[in-house]
Parts: sequence; structure tokens; C-alpha cells
Amino acid sequence: MLNTLTNFGDSSSGLGALGLDGRALIIQLITFVLALLILKRYAFKPISKVLNERRELIESGVKLGEEMQSFIQLSMLHLLKLGLKQTALLLQLKILPAIQCVKQKPKPTKKLMP
Repeated sequence: MLNTLTNFGDSSSGLGALGLDGRALIIQLITFVLALLILKRYAFKPISKVLNERRELIESGVKLGEEMQSFIQLSMLHLLKLGLKQTALLLQLKILPAIQCVKQKPKPTKKLMP
């Protein structure tokens, strides 16, 4: 059956004229499909899983930074209402730049890849 599938004519016409062997072409196609299926199952899925976990970790860090920034701003407003202007200014000068620096460069705390 393989012989009838790969019999494309003599070497002076068709695939033979291009220097292609039909039998080798079909074997290479089967090998490529098998390699693709093996890689999809054992390589692409685990890599995709690790990338999704990393994205979720980074998103949670950004969300935590935003929550911290809103908490600091509310604390500053509360301190200003209480009349502690110096403490609120100190808080604004020291903590807010640190939070903005962390938001710009999120560093995951959990090592995902060996």
C-alpha cells in the first residue's frame, strides 16, 4: 500500500524531477506529526502551565501594590483630618515612592523554574 501511495512516476517527471522521494516524504511527515504530538503533550502544556502561574503571581503582586497605595492614601487623609500634617507628609515622602518603585518592577517571591 505504501508503494502505491509513493509511486508518483519515474524520476523524469513529478516529484522525482524535483529530487523528492515520495516514500521518504511520507515517513518524514509521519515522524513530524508524532514529534509534534509528543511535544504538545509533554512540553507545551507544562510550559504553558508555568507561564500562567507566573502571570497570576505577577497580577496578584500588582493588585497588592495598588491596594497598599490606596491604603496609604486613605491613611494620609485620616492623618490630615486628625491634624497630623507632618506625619502625613513624612508618610507621603517615604512610602509612596517605594510603592511606585515596586509597582514598576514586580519581583516574584516564589521561584517557579529550577
